[in-house]
Amino acid sequence: MVSILGPVAVTATRGTIDSNSRTRAMELAAFLVLHPSATALQIDEVLSPRGGLTNPKTRNTRLRDVRRWLGLDDTGQPYFRRMTKHAEGHRLVGVECDWIQFQLLHDVALQVPRDQGQGLLRRALEPVRGRPFSGVSPTYYSWAEPIVEDINDKVVNTSSLLAIWYLEAGDGPGALWAASRGLEAAREREELWRHRFHALALLGDHTGLEEAIQRLETLLTDRGWAMEEKPPKPFTCCKTPAPNPPPKGGRDSQAGIPSSRSRPDPGTATRPPGHSQHTRDHAQPRRSSPSSAVRRCLRAR
Repeated sequence: MVSILGPVAVTATRGTIDSNSRTRAMELAAFLVLHPSATALQIDEVLSPRGGLTNPKTRNTRLRDVRRWLGLDDTGQPYFRRMTKHAEGHRLVGVECDWIQFQLLHDVALQVPRDQGQGLLRRALEPVRGRPFSGVSPTYYSWAEPIVEDINDKVVNTSSLLAIWYLEAGDGPGALWAASRGLEAAREREELWRHRFHALALLGDHTGLEEAIQRLETLLTDRGWAMEEKPPKPFTCCKTPAPNPPPKGGRDSQAGIPSSRSRPDPGTATRPPGHSQHTRDHAQPRRSSPSSAVRRCLRAR
């Protein structure tokens, strides 16, 4: 299993590897599971991210490390297949990845009735353990930057939708769990904090609500951001859940999840107006404290 929904890890391998080769072999395994039929040139770019030349001998050594580490399947074949004359590229066979599983569960969940989709979305979010591709050296994994954006968007949108479903059903613990999974990957996303506040209020956990508000205040202060002033549409905890007709076509937008292809800016909900990249490190004047803004969000309750 190759895990990237948090710190990168390769687990349940059937072979061995030297400790001094593990770091590069882990990166190469992550790249191969996400890029089926990778070519030698693509692998060279992973091994030499700064544009240097990769000696074919070095490349072959790194590939052998991965093959030896993953080991053999039940039929005696290596999980990392050897190149053949007619092969289109290097590929892993029978190696799972948490991000690939997430996408499969997510897509099926949007094509079935809500009561079934809810369980599938929960299963999709269970492997999320933190920011994607975290815990690695900044020298490596430059190829993963666009994938990180995709993961953050899909995890946040899925967590938000699942939290809304739980809130509409009056399930405070479920909504709190869903919001927390999304915050593991993107703790700056304000919509997830709103769902967390609503869930804690639904549970009557006033201490937990105050602690959550303080955590958000600390996050905003550390980043020099101000909370969005416009309060969201009031949430009614006794709202009757909607029926569960299957969405047409299964597209994200038809089930309430904005498509990850739209790539919303992760900071739009938390950056003050006019806050650009070059001013991110300077705090902007705030019209009110984060506590006041948070409490206005919950006033309708």
